[in-house]
Amino acid sequence: MGGESPPLAYYFDMLYDPIAIDRMENVVGWADFYDTSEIPALPPSLTTTESGLRFQDGMGLVRLDYIKALLQRGRDLETFLAEIRRRSIVMVLNRVAMTRSLTNTGNALVSGKLIGQQLYSANPLINQSRFVGIRFKLKQSTGLRVIINRIGLSLSEPQTLTLYLFNSLNPTVVNTINLVVNNAGQFSWTEEDAAVTIDVDPANSNSGAVWYLGYYQDDLVGRAYQYKTLNWLSGYCTSCGSSAYSSYHKTWKSISEHVEMVPFYVAGASLPPNRSDFFDEQDCVFDQSNNHGFNFNMSVWCNLTQYWIDNRLAFAQAIQMQTQQQILEMYKASSQSSGIEQNVQVLALRELESDKDTKAMSLPYRIDKAIRAIRLDQGSTNDHPCLPCAKTGFKYSAM
Repeated sequence: MGGESPPLAYYFDMLYDPIAIDRMENVVGWADFYDTSEIPALPPSLTTTESGLRFQDGMGLVRLDYIKALLQRGRDLETFLAEIRRRSIVMVLNRVAMTRSLTNTGNALVSGKLIGQQLYSANPLINQSRFVGIRFKLKQSTGLRVIINRIGLSLSEPQTLTLYLFNSLNPTVVNTINLVVNNAGQFSWTEEDAAVTIDVDPANSNSGAVWYLGYYQDDLVGRAYQYKTLNWLSGYCTSCGSSAYSSYHKTWKSISEHVEMVPFYVAGASLPPNRSDFFDEQDCVFDQSNNHGFNFNMSVWCNLTQYWIDNRLAFAQAIQMQTQQQILEMYKASSQSSGIEQNVQVLALRELESDKDTKAMSLPYRIDKAIRAIRLDQGSTNDHPCLPCAKTGFKYSAM
């Protein structure tokens, strides 16, 4: 145990962000030791409790003097208390996710390449000093995240082109991406480490944002090639004599059910002097038949960061007991040589294991019950792909 920070592998990166853990840290708090001359009062960051629960409630073994006595040498008590709480929050969230009661937990709702064919020099576009690109807007705001895994572009000449990512809540560019074009007339793709994440999660300060990804035509060497077979409003023609179009349309339709994608341009005369400044959205002109040379490999995921933050008090009892278990496991594994250790270890084992004589339930079993008992307020999310029907509520089964 030892209270080390959880490794990155602990996080269900797509299902929730670390900020959810941050916001849950004060759901349950520590109580000060009764004798503050022996163990000084803890800071508010450790004692604040939004739920009213304390980690010591109902568990006499979880005492600050016992914890301090059985810590490894050199371990700071306050640091340990903060770390063991955070570790327990991560464990609870991940156990909730692993119950699989959330639809598609841990898996992409859909993933694929929008345009499956290569482009050639049949349809070159005229450069008119515009900013051109694709507008993205998530159709449902609760818990959805779009990841553009790779960006493709078909140009007539090899070059390195700067792409600009704007959103409607930020007055300046959010990100710039350099796309290296090596193969003229075919799609060249960004590297995987240049993936773009688009969501409308209030926890990430972009609630309601509309995203614009594009480039300045004045930066082009040569021209971009248009792909005319895809209409970004209606998809592919499925009766145009090519069986491949049906497969392409299926991918486009499954992605477009979650995110609206519309090609646009802003005339040069309407662009701000500084390229890093966001243009006026009212100056956008939309054309569903012009991809401006773009292609995307995309995934749509569930991300419940804000949803779990809003419902964080529902996790209080599970977080409390999970922390208690971590403390008792530390007692059990302790190699300190003291009278406290000998007495506490025996009692800790009784809590961690069921007692046939008293018919007491083990602490791990009680944690499972607490997780099964979690109920979250789903509001008007009946039709959301990441959540079960609100009429039946959340139901979690034990691991």
